[in-house]
Amino acid sequence: MSTMADPHRSNLTTRTAQSAFPPPDLTPDLALPGDHPLLELPFSAEIDGRQFQGQSISLMRAKLGGLADPHIVGEQRLLRVIFPFEGFNLTLPIPALVTDIDPGKGTIAVDFIDPSGSHLPQLRHVLNSYIAGDVISLGRVLGVALQPMQVAGAKGHAAATGGTGLGRRLVNGTLMLLATALLVGGGAWLLRERLFTLAIPAPAQALAAGPQLNAISAGQIDYIDPSAQMGEVAFSIRSTTGQTLAVAMPCDCNARSVGPQLGATVQEGQPVFQLSEADAPVVLKTNIASDQLYALAQAREITAQFPDGTRIATHADAASLAAAAALGANRQVRVDLVPQTPLPADREGQLAQLTIHRATPLDSLVDQFTRKSVSEE
Repeated sequence: MSTMADPHRSNLTTRTAQSAFPPPDLTPDLALPGDHPLLELPFSAEIDGRQFQGQSISLMRAKLGGLADPHIVGEQRLLRVIFPFEGFNLTLPIPALVTDIDPGKGTIAVDFIDPSGSHLPQLRHVLNSYIAGDVISLGRVLGVALQPMQVAGAKGHAAATGGTGLGRRLVNGTLMLLATALLVGGGAWLLRERLFTLAIPAPAQALAAGPQLNAISAGQIDYIDPSAQMGEVAFSIRSTTGQTLAVAMPCDCNARSVGPQLGATVQEGQPVFQLSEADAPVVLKTNIASDQLYALAQAREITAQFPDGTRIATHADAASLAAAAALGANRQVRVDLVPQTPLPADREGQLAQLTIHRATPLDSLVDQFTRKSVSEE
């Protein structure tokens, strides 16, 4: 007995046999086991000088947004991947293969030709940091995530180091105050030196106090005697007219030559001898221009510095200022400066640099207050 085959039964058997095969594996093939999935983080890319917006990127490939020439599919290009961080950009040049361009969606797919190339450490660091949350997206740029607050276990350490931080802040504050004080003090000193001091070009000479014996006419000294007694000829001058003029010693005192010697030519009024008594104190004598007499008279203090570094305070002798002013303007005059502390005899003959110190506004206020207090007493 023949049996007809059921066509429906045959088709059912076929379908059942086909469904026994496993479905195809749709998992993307990763060339490296450690490859990241495609991450959507802010970046841009450049191919052949054209800019594209980055959509996603991994260690192996990237997807870009934009319009590109379809003819470059399958060609190798240098892909410049740019990560915009806060304040700077990180640019990685990566050789890539253009695998797909979809003009309708405006997407471009590229695979990295050498995933383990020189760009790998930087790219892996950026992607790992983004996955870990150390680098976060701030709109169109990337930034460092804020550190989490300290846990309760760290409070003890913060408290233990609190004293050290306070001490460091105190030290830093003290150093800042010292630096500010030094800066202000240095500026005040420079201002005082520029506005309230005046250096006298000609040096002063330490000599015994007393009058000078000057030449009474221009000419040549043809006789000189420092040991002459009172009334005897101290020196004589052969004037330009041919006359010989003798100058007698005016006192029974010590005579010290201040420059001109026998045969020297002198001008009228030029000092020849410095006269002094035996117990005369040592003072400073200087030649200045007559227009500086008022500065000497107005000075709050006049300092003299000797070659060995010794500094002393002096003031102008009122009598010598008056005598110098009586000689007239536009000439060199000689003025005596009296030291506030007596100079030793061994200073006689030494030179000193003079500096005039004018009174500052603060000095003037102090002087007015002092005078007012004295008057009230």
